[in-house]
Amino acid sequence: MFDSDLGDSLRDLVDIDVLVEFFAESDAAFWDRLLARAEELALRRPVYYSLRFCSDLLKTSVPEEVLRKIRAWAPP
Repeated sequence: MFDSDLGDSLRDLVDIDVLVEFFAESDAAFWDRLLARAEELALRRPVYYSLRFCSDLLKTSVPEEVLRKIRAWAPP
């Protein structure tokens, strides 16, 4: 989400979409673990951008509760 080359950005979002859909289907604790790991690694903003744009542009199935939680990670 912070690459200076925009040429592959849509492809990167598609990759994230596929990964999120796969792990959310196969792991009931995926969303909690993803958010906890983002906080632990100080990757809140990249996770915010990734999930927001996947949800908005690709209609990735991100639970509303998760979208509410990551709003706190948005830029001011």
